[in-house]
Amino acid sequence: DGIKHEEKEAKWKNTDVQIRVAALEDLGISTKNWRRPEDCRFVVVFLDR
Repeated sequence: DGIKHEEKEAKWKNTDVQIRVAALEDLGISTKNWRRPEDCRFVVVFLDR
């Protein structure tokens, strides 16, 4: 997509999101946490296995 993403270790403030991501990991769905440079918000990128 031409946009460079800077990978960051997610320090979640929203515990609900953290739980959901952990549940997805338990289901075997790979996730990657990105901090969007535009607004510095964390987004979860789902990776194809």
